[in-house]
Amino acid sequence: MKRPDFMLSIMRFLVKPGRTRIYAAAGLILLIAGAAGILMYISGGDGNKGETLKIIPENVDLQVKNIHFTEVGDPDLKWELQADSGRYVKKDNLAYFDNIRIKLITSGGKSYTMTGESGILHTDSNDAEITGNVVVVSDRGDRFTTDKLLYSAADRIVHTDGKVFMEGNKTAINARGMKLYVKEERVSLLSGVQAVLSK
Repeated sequence: MKRPDFMLSIMRFLVKPGRTRIYAAAGLILLIAGAAGILMYISGGDGNKGETLKIIPENVDLQVKNIHFTEVGDPDLKWELQADSGRYVKKDNLAYFDNIRIKLITSGGKSYTMTGESGILHTDSNDAEITGNVVVVSDRGDRFTTDKLLYSAADRIVHTDGKVFMEGNKTAINARGMKLYVKEERVSLLSGVQAVLSK
């Protein structure tokens, strides 16, 4: 990285023959004073008031950007998680994600991709919750949109109690509540079903 011209001038001045000791000491004092000033600025202006700058909130154990994680422990179902950023809170066994994408892949090769603005993963159970402009797309091209979606890892069910809009091959359906049985590759719409069939 190229140093600014004024830094080069200061360095040459400090190491000039005959003045090395005096100016090296002066330079060291200036560096210490500058570092102290920066620390005071970050902490709120003086040593007694204000809090120090916090990069990670107190309750967060880990914060990461550009996440890509693959879970392959289940022979019948593999899932991949991607997100712009994430925060892990160990004491609650929770991981929080921004702009999340989860892809579920069955042993038979079928897949479902779920995306949303934010997500929560229960790290002890692998249950997940996705909220904000949620979209589910199957490898067959079926598309579901809703506001909130839950995934139960033990039952392998993706579900919601909210409004759902489903688009498929020549079909558009509005409903309230949905259950997607990943292993059985079956969808159940719970109530208020209104379908439009196109030719």
